[in-house]
Amino acid sequence: MAKIGCFVLIETIKEIIKSKKIPLYDLIFTFSAQEEIGCKGAIACVKKYKPDLFLETDVTFASDYLDDELEKQVGKCHLGKGVVIYRGCGLDYKGIRLLENIAKKHKIKFQTQSSDPNTPYTSEHILTENVGTKILTLALPLRNMHCPIEIINMKDAVYCINLIKAFCLSGGLSRIL
Repeated sequence: MAKIGCFVLIETIKEIIKSKKIPLYDLIFTFSAQEEIGCKGAIACVKKYKPDLFLETDVTFASDYLDDELEKQVGKCHLGKGVVIYRGCGLDYKGIRLLENIAKKHKIKFQTQSSDPNTPYTSEHILTENVGTKILTLALPLRNMHCPIEIINMKDAVYCINLIKAFCLSGGLSRIL
């Protein structure tokens, strides 16, 4: 999990508590590492808790500053234009639609991107470990991934926090679980 993902989850927890609303479902927030080498922490958590839904937060390559070949493969992704809702094989279509509808309802900016099979995310590892867990992936646009100085737009982090909070407190989860 990227450092910004940890920040997003911590702030989401604070926002859910601040709302004084009780989620209809148990929420488990995990902060795991080693995505690039097998996702051991996330897989251990999924095996232990057997969640109905796994919502991953990560980062994705922003494509708004170079003539990027990746943009041709998976779509535009711009800093400051919103959290990215991933679409692709293995990701839960009804959950994606619910995320998009919640974002529209709450006026939360979002972008969509297709999941690139050459860029595995934690959610793809989870799919192979736990049949039946629905998978969703949100990502923040990022420049200079895996470099000492990475660049994000904090507005995108706020959009992500607000979307996860609204999603977790949504009565609509019963339609996808």
